[in-house]
Amino acid sequence: MKALAFEQVVPKGDLAYRMVKNYARLEGKEYRPEQIFDIDKNGWPGDWEGRTILALTLLARSTGRTPAYLDAILEKLESEFNERGYLKDILPAGMANEQQLSGHNWLLRGLLELYLWRGDAKIRRWAQAIVENLYLPVKGLYAAYPLDPDCRSFDGAPAGFIAGKSVNGWYLSTDIGCAYMCLDALSQYYEIFRDERVAELLDEMIRNFEQIDFLGASMQTHASLSATRGILRYYQVTGRKELLGFAVRFFKLYVEKGMTENYANDNWFGRPAWTEPCAIVDSFLLASGLFQETGVYAYAQAANRIYANGMGYAQRSNGGFGCDECIGSETAGVFLSTLENIYEAFWCCSMRGAEGLANAARLSVLTDADCVAFAAYYDGSYSLDGFAFDEKTSLPYSGSVRLDIRRCDGPRELLFYVPEHAEKIVLQKNGTEASGMLKDGFYHVTVSEPCRLALYFELVLERKAARHCITPGVTYWHGDLLLGLKTEKAVKLLEAPRRSDAPARYTVGFAAGQSAAQAVLEPVNDSIERDREDMLARKIQVLF
Repeated sequence: MKALAFEQVVPKGDLAYRMVKNYARLEGKEYRPEQIFDIDKNGWPGDWEGRTILALTLLARSTGRTPAYLDAILEKLESEFNERGYLKDILPAGMANEQQLSGHNWLLRGLLELYLWRGDAKIRRWAQAIVENLYLPVKGLYAAYPLDPDCRSFDGAPAGFIAGKSVNGWYLSTDIGCAYMCLDALSQYYEIFRDERVAELLDEMIRNFEQIDFLGASMQTHASLSATRGILRYYQVTGRKELLGFAVRFFKLYVEKGMTENYANDNWFGRPAWTEPCAIVDSFLLASGLFQETGVYAYAQAANRIYANGMGYAQRSNGGFGCDECIGSETAGVFLSTLENIYEAFWCCSMRGAEGLANAARLSVLTDADCVAFAAYYDGSYSLDGFAFDEKTSLPYSGSVRLDIRRCDGPRELLFYVPEHAEKIVLQKNGTEASGMLKDGFYHVTVSEPCRLALYFELVLERKAARHCITPGVTYWHGDLLLGLKTEKAVKLLEAPRRSDAPARYTVGFAAGQSAAQAVLEPVNDSIERDREDMLARKIQVLF
């Protein structure tokens, strides 16, 4: 299936609100040209600059608003390049700094997206210089990339750093595996320019990446997910099925061993120290991409839950994104809570959040010939080839989706994603009940002319066994929304009613012997409406 172009969507509603707040945050002082090149203190050349350029470019394309400082950043960037056309140190032949390769992934991605948007020949030359002079010379080094735990430092920090002397020609980061982050940008470079030398480098990197014991090596989930997104893109370009097969296997491993109960992440495989919205966004994009390529319901469900609960909890009231405790871990226990020292990861996650938000609407509607699949729902105006509509939804809080189809040049089969365990599905066409068919989690209906469609269903409370916690427990769900209870101490609940007394809110009773009689289970995705003090003081029990 094919995703939409940015220009085919005008986001509205809650998604647009989140995008605008994030956009405003990324035009704050930390992201302006007078500071952006001097603010990095941990040796990540190209990272801060690149993530900012990428974020501003994607937000500009998805909102239609010109960035306030992007052109000034680009003007200063040109003066920052070294004699070979990239940033900071020029290492001897046969040596590599994985943080330099990782940081330049984001710079290269930003330049490539900028080139796709503006078609500027100078931007193309900058991107080509980075590939020619930084990346192609490391061909042959990935076979010697150190994965032995004895060679690595496990003293990681929210902003990783180079630890110790070089090993096998590599300067290694505490962000284990970040050398593979650049599979993301290099695959996009190959997609655009079809440079076969880059294909050879990609093949070498992928051969070695596929052999990694991600748990044993304690690989960083952000780096691993970004790399796998690159592998999936390489599949989309080449059609090589083994690449898709790896992406499927890796995502399964991530869901089982790297994901938290609220569809966020453990920062490293096997080390649930904190969540990282960079990885949450990567997992959202990867799940969306896997649905695009396979049509499997589970990937659409995962993408919806990552967006609602992982990204939803991680976005702060200033529009940025921050890190939290890993729910279910030994330190967090049953509570979802925020970490004060990384309340906002403004050096990375606030920028990465933009890619998730900017892509959400265009990845929610996919086309294949005369079929249109709705993998998720976001208010907005959508213009496809021969088919255009305005969309309005009450999801994820209650079950209604309305389409005002303005153009329909011939029959279209529409596939509507239906959250798991939804009940009483009703379809209306021009206000009159119509027929459709539920199959494999999608409601199918055919339209042949402009009309008004409305799909209604009832969302009920579901009690599920927890998947990612050190002790057995259960979670409560309303469709794709995880529910939690604000409380200072862990409590036990009586069986909760299945019907809500307000959208996605349930009054529940406590088990005998506890101080209060009842409380309210409610969604955990409203962090954007809560100030810093409220978030830091707030504890939400989601494991029972």
